[in-house]
Amino acid sequence: MENLSSSKSHPPETGLVELHHELVQAWGIDFHRVCALVCQLTSSNWLSISDLIAQTILSHWNVTHLLRRLHPWLETDQDHVRIRVAFQDLFRAVFGCSGLSNECILTPYEIAAQVMASRIGPDDLHPNGGQPPGCHRHVGRVGFGSDGNRWEGSQLR
Repeated sequence: MENLSSSKSHPPETGLVELHHELVQAWGIDFHRVCALVCQLTSSNWLSISDLIAQTILSHWNVTHLLRRLHPWLETDQDHVRIRVAFQDLFRAVFGCSGLSNECILTPYEIAAQVMASRIGPDDLHPNGGQPPGCHRHVGRVGFGSDGNRWEGSQLR
């Protein structure tokens, strides 16, 4: 990590508010990713650049660029970094970290992709089970049948 050691001079709160405003303007619709990075840094845990990349889905360049912008408020320990404890509450308030969950760092498209991948398979995307119209297949299913023997037999899908 490039020279991110903590600075002796503490920036005023107005500097943080100005930085927040600049980042909102620069990042626009993706500002939630900046918030995710900042909120990770206020968790009191020491994080490496690799940790931040994995947790925020930001590129290496973006993470290191943001760390340079946050430099006056950071403290480092070898190759790990975090917001100084004295500033963590202030950062949480300014960047809205109190209610930020892991889902907040994802775009709606990424959330939808996760839901699709976890809950349904490719056969469920088509009304006929992934088969072209007019093509049906029989699938045996285990379940509570009407006769109570846990086998419903072969069903059209």
